[in-house]
Amino acid sequence: METPNSKIVLPDLPPHSQLPLVSIVVPTYNREELLCNTLRSLFTQTYPHLEIIVVDQTEEHEEFTRQFLEQNGYRLHIIHSRPPGVARARSAGALAAHGDIVLYVDDDVVCDPGLVVGHVRAHQISGVGVVGGRITEDRDIEVDDDRVCRLYPDGTVTRFVTSRKRQFVDHAPGANMSFKRDLLLRAGLFEPLMGRTARFEETDACIRVVRLGYKVVFEPTARVHHLGGPGGQSYGVGFEGWYRTVVHNGLLLVWRNMRYRYWPLALLYRFRNAFYLTRRDHHLLPLRIFFEEAPRSLLSYFRSQNTLPKGAPRWPVKGMTNT
Repeated sequence: METPNSKIVLPDLPPHSQLPLVSIVVPTYNREELLCNTLRSLFTQTYPHLEIIVVDQTEEHEEFTRQFLEQNGYRLHIIHSRPPGVARARSAGALAAHGDIVLYVDDDVVCDPGLVVGHVRAHQISGVGVVGGRITEDRDIEVDDDRVCRLYPDGTVTRFVTSRKRQFVDHAPGANMSFKRDLLLRAGLFEPLMGRTARFEETDACIRVVRLGYKVVFEPTARVHHLGGPGGQSYGVGFEGWYRTVVHNGLLLVWRNMRYRYWPLALLYRFRNAFYLTRRDHHLLPLRIFFEEAPRSLLSYFRSQNTLPKGAPRWPVKGMTNT
């Protein structure tokens, strides 16, 4: 079914003999029943040519989960990655993949049967290197088609991934995104210095693919439903752990990818955010985190330059975004 209000035509699948192999990568950490639900939904995919890779960072699963993984071992390729880290797990999955397309889903989602088909069809659009899919939740969420998966000059990142409009965007949501594997390898995979919790590492990887000359498309027919719950990289880290990741990874994203003239604006935005939180909560913790993480993020930038595409223009790349 075509998406209304979109000028982008979704191509048909290639002939059966030419269908690309899709590697579905599920990074997981301390998830039990939610992980099993995700894998069950992947077993029902209508696309015939795929492999499922579970990147398991859990130290010890509950008995029910262990039995489920053992009983379905013939359907899964399970690898282990330690210490825990979202970026590290995503990269490990890509390196273990055999597919032409690497599709990432979180370990707390239920995937539509046509998820893989939607991603593969979107990858047939000329010039596309990354596809982001739709993510729905039980609660009502505002949909703003003009701000789906955007990056702005002050370093602000938006998602609004419940949209039903197919469109070119700046990046893709980590819970439902796919890359042409060769481009992801050329772009340097996922930056491990992006911190342990899930924040901006997917945006960083997407923008590096864009900097190589490719586009990101948002494809709403490729849908997952987000459940959420105990476990996961971000669960139980508290405000301090969460905010440290937001400041460090958000600024590292800017240092690594955006044109230098935007750096002061992005730094000012993060400072204003910390100042607002300090005033709101009557506590100096946000400002202290900002002044600690801002220089650390700059140090991380110099340490991570070897994973940046050599000679590629910095964001915004003319003709590649918001087209």
